Amino acid sequence: MTGSLSEVPNDLTLHVGQSISYPITSAGSVGYVWRLTVQGSAVAARTGPMNETNRPAHTGSLQQALFIIAICPGEAVIDMRLTRVPGQPPRETHRIEVKVIG
Repeated sequence: MTGSLSEVPNDLTLHVGQSISYPITSAGSVGYVWRLTVQGSAVAARTGPMNETNRPAHTGSLQQALFIIAICPGEAVIDMRLTRVPGQPPRETHRIEVKVIG
């Protein structure tokens, strides 16, 4: 597993149109994937490879990142869960409360 959630804040203020990314835990080589739930329409969020050209040669996980873009003024909550099998407790969780200003 590489990365961590140490750089991902719990509270975030963004301006409309601003995008930001944070490195996050990578554990795809052992079957874990990030599941995101976004409450509110102020932001869009996704996870994916931090750098498409930084692919491992044969094994291992790609360094993952959380990508957030501020869409409109308002508030949103992003709940993150690192899971392998649906229904089992997540390996990691994180919650981000986001405020977007115009």
